[in-house]
Amino acid sequence: MGNVMLTEVPLVADVALGLDDLYAAVEQLMTPALQAKAAERAVEVKKFSQQARTLRALVAKQSGMGSQPADR
Repeated sequence: MGNVMLTEVPLVADVALGLDDLYAAVEQLMTPALQAKAAERAVEVKKFSQQARTLRALVAKQSGMGSQPADR
């Protein structure tokens, strides 16, 4: 995980087990207000992701990408 993204507090553990423990610790700190805010953010992210997916497909379709290999 530290190789891909910078972390403030390094986790010294198996990645899966460390993330499970981190998730459990953060879940204990989540208040109903924070849960509602996270749910709202998840909806926004889902909308943005869907729009990005649609636009990427449109650009690929208009440029002919996908039908021919790229010139190198």
